[in-house]
Amino acid sequence: MRYQAAVDPKKQFLRLTFTEDATVEDWRESLFTLLHLSQETGFRHVLVDVRRQKASGDVVDLFRFGASIPVRIACAVMTQPGRGDHELVESVALNRGVTAKLFFESEEEAIRWLERI
Repeated sequence: MRYQAAVDPKKQFLRLTFTEDATVEDWRESLFTLLHLSQETGFRHVLVDVRRQKASGDVVDLFRFGASIPVRIACAVMTQPGRGDHELVESVALNRGVTAKLFFESEEEAIRWLERI
């Protein structure tokens, strides 16, 4: 498992943090954890941190993952600029009705966005 899942009760969101060697397979695995935590807590907002991640997967795997993100989950994703893999997943998810946005600056900006939606 190359990610950590946590509940932030003060802010009312879930947090997923991925290690530098995480892959799209780890993302898929984290969806099960995320859905379980969401059902348990009632939280549907998720702060995802993939800033340290080096690589993720091929285009087909990225597309499939983006298409598998549940519509009821809202995702603020902290990443590095120029990550085409993360941008692809965001585009696919948005096209399927998921509320998602990439953030390249501060964590606080991503949290503010989650609090507004």
